[in-house]
Amino acid sequence: MRIVMDDGTIVERPFSVEACQGYRATSIEMDSYDFLEFSSLAARDPEGFQSAMHQLSARLPGGWASSEVSEAIRLEMLCEACPESYDAFFGDRRVGYLRLRHGRFTVECPDSGGKVVLTASPEGDGLFDPDEREKYLSMARTAIALELSREFTDPDSAFSVYFTALANR
Repeated sequence: MRIVMDDGTIVERPFSVEACQGYRATSIEMDSYDFLEFSSLAARDPEGFQSAMHQLSARLPGGWASSEVSEAIRLEMLCEACPESYDAFFGDRRVGYLRLRHGRFTVECPDSGGKVVLTASPEGDGLFDPDEREKYLSMARTAIALELSREFTDPDSAFSVYFTALANR
């Protein structure tokens, strides 16, 4: 992982939750090894994954993917099984589409066919096992919040104002 700090200092280190903590950055680059580590963290330690995502986004200019934003994302179930699917909303705006089909869970923003922001392979095939549903839906909310924080960096945007208000509470 290559992190360029505000003061121009460059930090290069392998991805870890600890590497996501620290000062504000102007950019963060991850190579394929870092990405694989980041993805495997989601399976090993969902809370650590969410923490790392929040910390990474908070380090970037305009990064407001706080837990309050994740919790503000409302999910509406579209189908109970085969595939289990949801629309995600931030206020009245549709911001994501979640689907578990053939053992592959995908989260796309802002809708089906949009940018894939999370993929995972839960135990469930066309629907989640009862003990894994909340874990994966929570990870999806976090991934969507991170995508929203990247999208709304215009300081005059209503979403930007809302994110800033949540982040500064």
